[in-house]
Amino acid sequence: ELLDVTLDWNRAALLRGRLEVRELSAASLSVLRAPISEGVDVPDAEASGFRIPDLPVTIQLDRLAIEEIFLGAPLLGQEVRARAELGATLADGGLTLLLDAARTDAQPGEAKINLTFAPEDEVLTIDMTVAEPEGGSAATALGLPGSPALSLRVEGGGPLDAFDATLALATDGEERLAGQAMIAATEGGN
Repeated sequence: ELLDVTLDWNRAALLRGRLEVRELSAASLSVLRAPISEGVDVPDAEASGFRIPDLPVTIQLDRLAIEEIFLGAPLLGQEVRARAELGATLADGGLTLLLDAARTDAQPGEAKINLTFAPEDEVLTIDMTVAEPEGGSAATALGLPGSPALSLRVEGGGPLDAFDATLALATDGEERLAGQAMIAATEGGN
């Protein structure tokens, strides 16, 4: 259920092949359970190169904001109340995405993501931080014993065939995983 929706967009931009949304906001969004998908055929995934969908229009979303998000316990193993703000541009096979989300209930977790993909040289850049206290939704959904506090940091960039990122994962303030993750093309393109 989505309540008190505001849409501020530029209709004339459609004539130039652009969908420009200055603001799409809602006072609240409630999702009590996952949708039922009986009878839906899901195609088999094939390994093909990374690609952003090539759309007939450029999409520019300056601000998508939801002040109160309620997710029912069937989705993540516990009820979650949060707020989120997003900005995104999808143009010519490229993507820019900024997300800032935070829980507003008794579990004050947060997620911040800044991601860009430039298709002309296939460069991906990511800067992501996710943190939540003990008993948070990620640890609960993953079934981690004791539902520890989690902290995840991913920062990196480069061409898809030579992508390099720094990773750091901690639970209850203790480092569990840290290092570099690299993706490199091998001879023959595989």
